This record gives sequence, C-alpha cells and structure tokens, in this order.
Amino acid sequence: MGQKKIAWKKVGVALLYLLLCSTVITLMAFSNAHQGQLKCWQVSVNIQEADSGFALLDALEIQQICEESNGGLMGKIGEQIDLAGMRRSLLTNPYVRKAQVYQTLDGRCNIDVALRKPIALIMDQFGSQFYLDEEGALLPMKKGALADVPIFLGDFSASLLPEDIFHDDQANAFHQSIYWMAKSIQSHPLWNAQIDQVYWKGPVGWRIIPRMGNQEIWIGDSQNFDIKMKNLFVFYSKTLPKIDLDQYAILDARFINQIVGIKRNYIAP
Repeated sequence: MGQKKIAWKKVGVALLYLLLCSTVITLMAFSNAHQGQLKCWQVSVNIQEADSGFALLDALEIQQICEESNGGLMGKIGEQIDLAGMRRSLLTNPYVRKAQVYQTLDGRCNIDVALRKPIALIMDQFGSQFYLDEEGALLPMKKGALADVPIFLGDFSASLLPEDIFHDDQANAFHQSIYWMAKSIQSHPLWNAQIDQVYWKGPVGWRIIPRMGNQEIWIGDSQNFDIKMKNLFVFYSKTLPKIDLDQYAILDARFINQIVGIKRNYIAP
C-alpha cells in the first residue's frame, strides 16, 4: 500500500508540472499574439554611458537607423516591426558595439545601444585618418565631429582595416604600439588630460607634444612605455615646484630610470 501511495504522489506531481507548463505556454502565446497587435506609440533610445565622454552617434541618429531599416516605427503594430532586422542594421554601423531592440508589453519600442569609445586618432603619412577604440577596432572619421583623444601621427603607415587589430592580418607594429600607448594614456588621468599629440619621426621615434608646456618629450619606441611615463611623472612631481621647465626644449625619456633635460639653444660641444 505504501509503495502505491508514493507512486500516486509522483503521478500527481507530474500532472501538476504538466499543467503549469501548459498554462505558461498558453499565456506566452496569448501575450505574443496580443503584443503583435499593439501599436508602437513611443520610441525610446538608451545609450549606455552616454555621459562618459564623446559619443560617435546620438539618440536621434540611432533612431533614424532603425526607422530606415523598418520603414518607420510609430503607429505600426508589432507584427509589422522587424526587431531582429533593426538590430542587424545597428550592428553593421561601425560605431555600434552592442545593440538590443525590443517592444514592451504596452507597445513602446526600446533601443538599447553600447557605442564604441575612441581612445586615439591615427593620422599616417599617406593621409589615412581614423579612430582606434578600446577593443582595437578601427573606426572611420565622422564628418563634423572630433573626439577629444590623443592624436598619433607622423612618418609611418597604418591604414584603416576591416577587422580589429588583433584579428586582421594586415595590422602592423604601428597599429599595435599605438593601441598599447593609447590604453596607457587613457588609464592615467594626468596623461589623459596632458597629452595632445604623439608624433613619430626617425631617428628619435615617438615624441609627445603636451597640451601645457613648450617641450617635446622623446619616448623612442613604444617598448617599456609605462615605465618611461612613470619616470616622467616622478620627474614632474619633483621638478615642477623647484625649476621652470620652460628652459628645456626637450625632455628625453628614452632611457631607463632617468629623464634628460636639453635646454633651449643648447649647442653640443
């Protein structure tokens, strides 16, 4: 008798589980059918971290991409809105990193977008101009807008590539070195605010043009860039309160554990 009671309990639990599943499926089907007939009466665009700096696209431009992809949104019922198609259109835009498009239960159309964030502007000797973002993606310039990021320019070749610099076979040493220097600059509040241009010209190599001060800062190659910048930071911290840096035309940071100051109008013996 005990075994039969246990068996009936298992059957009852299984039937209850099936009933709950069928109820959920029915409700979902009803909800989808209901939502498919709802008219879109509002479009909301949410740009992640929109207040964290320069944005390559604004909310209106993002909405326009979706409107053009779907042939309009306002007043259309859910069955006439291709959410997946709008998301694909957003992701084909070079400035969009992630996108999610969905319709709420009351009919609103929500567009959530994460944009790529440029950390450097590259201008090579052949006239190529493009942004480099936090993940190594190369982005075309946007007409009428200029991101406030360090500019890397000079006598080198680094062309715009279809893939990020870590997966594109055409990426060269300049792509890589600029990325790691830009990441280092971005992570340091002082250098992020102070460095305007980083210029490559042989035989010295990379030279920093600061926003404040009349010196060139010689870096050489990008190897040990973090260490060189740390040495420079220590030099600034100890020197600025004591001497006028304007007497120096060049601060040479190419050497490990030292900064060499070259005065203006200096003539080597």
